[in-house]
Amino acid sequence: MTCLLACTRSGICQADQACRRPSRFQARLDAGHGTQGRLCKDAEACASHLADIVQALTTWARENNFREGNVIVLAIEPPPYNAPTEDLSKPHQSRTPGFVFSTIRLSG
Repeated sequence: MTCLLACTRSGICQADQACRRPSRFQARLDAGHGTQGRLCKDAEACASHLADIVQALTTWARENNFREGNVIVLAIEPPPYNAPTEDLSKPHQSRTPGFVFSTIRLSG
C-alpha cells in the first residue's frame, strides 16, 4: 500500500559527512522491543546513499535486539530549487509529505 506520511526534512544527505547532496529519501525504522515499547529512528539520504542508510538502520536494529518492525522508505520533496546552495550545508528542519514507496519487514 502506498500513502503519504508527514516527515521532517533536514535537507542534506546524512549517510556520509562528505556528501552535501540534497536528501531525496528518508528511511524510517519503526520497531518494537518487548516491554520497552516502540522505537522510531530515521535518516535521510540522496539517491546514491539510500541503500547505505537502509542497511545501517536494519543492522542497528538487529544489533540492538529489535526483531519486530519495519523500515519504511519515503521519497521526500527536495529543498526548493531557488534555495542557495550554502543553505544545504546548514541542516534545518522543515515539514514535508513523504511518499511511502517501500516497506521492509525486520526479521529475526
